[in-house]
Amino acid sequence: FDAPDGSGRVLRQRRGHVAPPRLVRYLHPGLAGGGVLAGAADGTDASSCQILSCGGAGDRSLRLFSAARSNLDKEYSQGRGLERTARRFGKAGPEGRAELLLPEIVGLASSEARSRDWGDLVTIHADHAMAYVWSTKRD
Repeated sequence: FDAPDGSGRVLRQRRGHVAPPRLVRYLHPGLAGGGVLAGAADGTDASSCQILSCGGAGDRSLRLFSAARSNLDKEYSQGRGLERTARRFGKAGPEGRAELLLPEIVGLASSEARSRDWGDLVTIHADHAMAYVWSTKRD
């Protein structure tokens, strides 16, 4: 409650999917593809315990959750400048913003190979002719 008017400010905010997730996958499940979460006892850090999830019906978001540290959680499918872009195209309000979002994700795959050089996550969207590549290494 440190604002001049005595009100509080948002220090940390958590968000999740609006509906139950459609797809849930481990990020970089390893060479064997087992997707087993590693523990701290074997020297694994928190970045290897990450889970990708795609929203269900009506939720077009792509999220990365950390099983170890919540400050590593990210959302990839909603741009920071989406409101500004919607206004620039004359699409005000939530309906205009929704028009600019990608369709629901129906498939995804990730690979750790060469992830420093290019994207390491590919998404396929409903009724969409292109796949999209994302990088989980950049903020």
